[in-house]
Amino acid sequence: MIFDGDHFSFGDGGKNKNVMDLQAIATHETGHSYGLDDIYDPSCIDVTMFGTESEGRTEKRSVEQRDLDGLSLLYGPLAPNK
Repeated sequence: MIFDGDHFSFGDGGKNKNVMDLQAIATHETGHSYGLDDIYDPSCIDVTMFGTESEGRTEKRSVEQRDLDGLSLLYGPLAPNK
């Protein structure tokens, strides 16, 4: 995974609203490594795999149910949490 430091500043978006949140971007990019594509439907702006992001947003640091649903479509049902 390579982060484009020439065109973006990365760091902790919770502490600095002028940087791309490194954890959120890394979570999104990891989704690609599992086969998930970018989503551009405006109703999905808060989904981790939404194709664009802006500085200071930290909401997409974790994988949420809609992301897990996408993985289930690719790989079959996920094991239940115990």
